Amino acid sequence: MTSLNSFPIFGKLPQEVRNMVFRAAADNEDSNIVEVEFIRTPTIRRKGHPRNSRRPRSIVWIYSCTPYHVSPLLNTSKESRAEYLLRHPHTLQLNRGTPVVHFNAARDTIYFDAESLFNFWHYITRHRARPTKILTRNLKGFQAVQVLGSYFPGTSTVHNNGLADVRVPVERALTNLQRIRCLGARGVHPGGWDPATIMPPNQRPLPRRLRRALIQLLDDFENGMQFPGHPQRARIVAQRDRIEDARDDVDVDVDDFFAPALG
Repeated sequence: MTSLNSFPIFGKLPQEVRNMVFRAAADNEDSNIVEVEFIRTPTIRRKGHPRNSRRPRSIVWIYSCTPYHVSPLLNTSKESRAEYLLRHPHTLQLNRGTPVVHFNAARDTIYFDAESLFNFWHYITRHRARPTKILTRNLKGFQAVQVLGSYFPGTSTVHNNGLADVRVPVERALTNLQRIRCLGARGVHPGGWDPATIMPPNQRPLPRRLRRALIQLLDDFENGMQFPGHPQRARIVAQRDRIEDARDDVDVDVDDFFAPALG
């Protein structure tokens, strides 16, 4: 027998039968792990009015939160999407960003890789730190998360400073977190991908890997920038100095993130 690659008469089946198929598909996906990318992108902006050339430029981080390896049921048809959303009633959203992350708080594990978890912590403790105009309600749905999954090189780092900070009630982030799953030790990445391609291997120290990724991000940003005029102009030198300062901040932030939590 040959494998069946298509079923052209599926659309002719009664709607009740189609809904049963999509319902079974939504209930029997590979895992109950929802992968989320919390991304931090550097850019240079001028404080105040952008046309005011007398104000200095500085590194500004732009944040976004998106689903990773989205379920195909969301895009197959209206019927499959409706069945999927019915079983994943909760959403994660940063500001008004799209697409939102759909999940079931009572059943699903929200998976952050190391860099996404660091960026999430950085958004709360650095970017949104008080006093600020960025409101706590800009993180939508994160209070509903009950199970968090990520990669940790050892059991002691589960209680690191970064996780302690994001669970502070006033931050309105992971205040209802009940369990942490150390998925890096499973050997198989949720969804079936090789863990070596998308999260740090066990033999490499995670802080060093994270520093390298963040510094590479800043290096790529600098290489992609265009610095018009003579390289010794004060404005260009000042911009490059700010990029160097941001690289130095990486070491401080990573050390703070992985520092043992007190108490």
